[in-house]
Amino acid sequence: MQAGQLRHRITITSPTPATQNSFGEDVVAVPTEIGTFWCLVEPLQGREKEEAMQRWAEARYKITMRHQTGISFSPKMTANWNGVPLDILDCNDDVSTLRPVITMIARTNEG
Repeated sequence: MQAGQLRHRITITSPTPATQNSFGEDVVAVPTEIGTFWCLVEPLQGREKEEAMQRWAEARYKITMRHQTGISFSPKMTANWNGVPLDILDCNDDVSTLRPVITMIARTNEG
């Protein structure tokens, strides 16, 4: 992967477990920021979109970035791209190759 292809910046956040106060009310927790990374965000198109939508009907974007040592990404995380929150549906972290790449499938966060 060439560095010039990674032209988008995303901020990955992880949900914080919900807690309850002494009255049993849910306490709104601020998501934990994992980091800001250079990546390539592409809308899914054509055959690639059809294949992704067979597994996740709401799949809309493909996020490609370099492997981040020490960071484990999961489908429960959210990527913020240009003010648009994207829910991560799947994460493929392939570290077995000479050029490790992470590929994530995401949807627009509507809530």
